[in-house]
Amino acid sequence: MHPLGNPVHQRPKSADEFIRCIIWADWDPSAAFDAGSKNLVGIKPQLIRDSLRLLRERPDLSRYTHALTRIVELADDDDALRESWKRNLSHLRALLSASAVGTERQRSKLLEVAQNPQVVSAMRYALGQEAEPIPRGVEPTWIAVLYAEGSDASVREADRFNALLEPGLGARLRGYQAKLV
Repeated sequence: MHPLGNPVHQRPKSADEFIRCIIWADWDPSAAFDAGSKNLVGIKPQLIRDSLRLLRERPDLSRYTHALTRIVELADDDDALRESWKRNLSHLRALLSASAVGTERQRSKLLEVAQNPQVVSAMRYALGQEAEPIPRGVEPTWIAVLYAEGSDASVREADRFNALLEPGLGARLRGYQAKLV
């Protein structure tokens, strides 16, 4: 257990433990998600379903947690759910460690995420939960992925958040638009 009572080094066995893995009181939501979501890889399909259903009922979720609730189809059979959970959780977590203006390897990871329709849809959903974007909460990785995916809905969301960034960075992120074409 972490000193604040959050499980850090154990895989959850219940939906309550799952939620405690990613929502930590008094922690930055992205840092809590990053630390706790490592324990969510390889969990049982029914635990994924139960946990995400509970999370979908909560209004107090962070951007990453909102996206997490939509990265899989809960109605999928166990094998399909297990596979998409592993891949999509990895893609969602990549947004925390990659840099939109970093190395070629980091940029290629973001382009890989942009090719995952389920994760991109989950990202748009999460951003849509934020009526007014908070300038310090704008994450260039999210904007880059949305521009790279290129649909009208993604570009609209990217533009909404990109408008809050320094113009030079905003222009670099818009450069992702042509990357997947």
